[in-house]
Amino acid sequence: SIPLWTACCGFIFIDVLRKAFPLIYFLCPLGSIMVIYLCDRMGSVTGPILYHALKLNDLFTFWLYRRYYVNIANGIIDGEGSRWARYMPREMRMALLVLDRGWNMRFSAAAGPLRQAVIVMAWTLSYYMDDMVNTFWLATRSTVPTVSFMGGTIACAFVGYPKTHLKFLTMMAASDAISRTHGGEEENGFGGFLGFFEDIERLAVWEVVIFVVSAGAATCYVHGTHVVLVYGEVSRAFKRWLMWRSVDPAGDTAVHLPPPTVMSGRQGLGEAP
Repeated sequence: SIPLWTACCGFIFIDVLRKAFPLIYFLCPLGSIMVIYLCDRMGSVTGPILYHALKLNDLFTFWLYRRYYVNIANGIIDGEGSRWARYMPREMRMALLVLDRGWNMRFSAAAGPLRQAVIVMAWTLSYYMDDMVNTFWLATRSTVPTVSFMGGTIACAFVGYPKTHLKFLTMMAASDAISRTHGGEEENGFGGFLGFFEDIERLAVWEVVIFVVSAGAATCYVHGTHVVLVYGEVSRAFKRWLMWRSVDPAGDTAVHLPPPTVMSGRQGLGEAP
């Protein structure tokens, strides 16, 4: 019963507000609520188009994070002596630095704004990546220029349509199954959800191709990179342990080896520690 214009304005206002204060973001699942609303009002074909248009508020959020949150993010992840560092356990901070340093190197190796925009697209299209977390890291910890973020985000509004279309179809099938069950048709509730597969069969060939190429390749690239970065760090730690064992095989003699240095993402790019 809520007018479409009112719902869209309210979504943009609340979405920007909750992203401006990241702790609120995780307590308010506004994205799923808006998807359900657009499914009901506009269907699974035109709904994703409007949803992507509304999500372009990330362009403003990027500017907001880069303007006000850079020092806070650096203090949390980098600073042993920072007042912000106490909010994150040291072990978690060191683990995040592994990914932080590795992705900074990859963005720097990409060099050109166009290649960096492609990586931004991969982050957005990948499964199991959060939009707010992506925007926060890109704005505060990376050297990605604003033009690359804008280009990648706007391009995803078009390339990501099949992925969002599939998400809308899933929501509609789940909603149909729930409504049938609550309406007393318990035996047909699960059957209503199975109608989701019939909807998939009606997807255009170009949507299936773009979905597999974009979302599939992006997910493999992003999380494959995570695996490589973590494996590399574990391998280096194991080699340090072997070196320690070779110096002190018994393990009962005090051996004073220099502690391993975990560089920040910016130090990994060549800045002095």
